[in-house]
Amino acid sequence: MYKVLFVGLSPGLQKTIICNNFTVNEVFRSTKSIFDVSGKCINAARVYAQRGGTSLCLTQIGGRDSNIFMQLAQESGITVYPIYTNVDIRYCYTIIDKINHTTTELVVNEPGKVNQKVESDFIKKFIEIVPEYHAVVINGSKLPGFSQAIIRNMFKIAKNLTIQVLNNNKYQ
Repeated sequence: MYKVLFVGLSPGLQKTIICNNFTVNEVFRSTKSIFDVSGKCINAARVYAQRGGTSLCLTQIGGRDSNIFMQLAQESGITVYPIYTNVDIRYCYTIIDKINHTTTELVVNEPGKVNQKVESDFIKKFIEIVPEYHAVVINGSKLPGFSQAIIRNMFKIAKNLTIQVLNNNKYQ
């Protein structure tokens, strides 16, 4: 199986709340909840690892919840190479209503702006590790502060090394 490098510029901590018959403006009791790392990069890396693939997720994390993020990633079997920043990790809450077959996602805090050093560190690490992989998957949104060119630059670097790239991103 291919070694795949997953790249994400907007990770999150996710609380999934499962309930029966969620109704706005009413008290409800959840039947189950799950707290985990998330974001498109993380989710894709998780599925690939669950299918037996070798993967690494290169992403930035920061703020007060960095340790929780890394602990939850490890518990989930996701290998993360973090680029540290002072910007807090975003929180998302998903409410799954089993009876009505609906899902609602709440993004509670949009993180602050990353600084130029984070982007520079990110690209340096990408250049260092990308030759070890057969493919690169770049997906998800990017935090404020990342340049418009960062994804395009990573794409070009990987393609110049003849590494397959899947870029499911509007920020090309």
